[in-house]
Amino acid sequence: MKYNRETGHRIKYEAMPNRITWVHSLLKKQGVLPKEWELTQCLFGEHLLKKYPDKPVCLVEAEKTALICAALMPKCVWVSVGGKVQLGDKVEVLYGRTILAFPDSDAREKWIEKINERPYLNIHRFQTSWRSTPRRRNLQAVPTSPMSSSAGFSSARAPSHHRHRSLPQRTSMPTTR
Repeated sequence: MKYNRETGHRIKYEAMPNRITWVHSLLKKQGVLPKEWELTQCLFGEHLLKKYPDKPVCLVEAEKTALICAALMPKCVWVSVGGKVQLGDKVEVLYGRTILAFPDSDAREKWIEKINERPYLNIHRFQTSWRSTPRRRNLQAVPTSPMSSSAGFSSARAPSHHRHRSLPQRTSMPTTR
């Protein structure tokens, strides 16, 4: 995948030279796979669920978010659905686990709808704000309690060791240049 250096967002422009794409897309264009063939994906990081059966699971939208959060907050298994509209049947594998969902702000309503379709999953939604102080540029995760059940999520609170967790302090922001 290619990412914009300034924004950090994935470049989705189809005509970009050397664009990275899916193998099945190329095989469909070449006629090797039928046009109606559809890819079925699992959660990004799903292989970690068996390795760490006792850790709570944190569910996010993007793979990049799951990787960064796993490095900064390793007490949870971080998995990703792969996109805001990708929250669907692939989350069934999380049955029986404690799940903390961190939807992106633009996917909040869609995630509420999809999570309400699966009341048997133990999914709690946390709203996280990432604060940056101007002088030190320190980042802190500030989880709040899950939304009330009237908004579509369980009103149960996560265990206390999952609340008000701060990221490690940094003296400066890392750069990718």
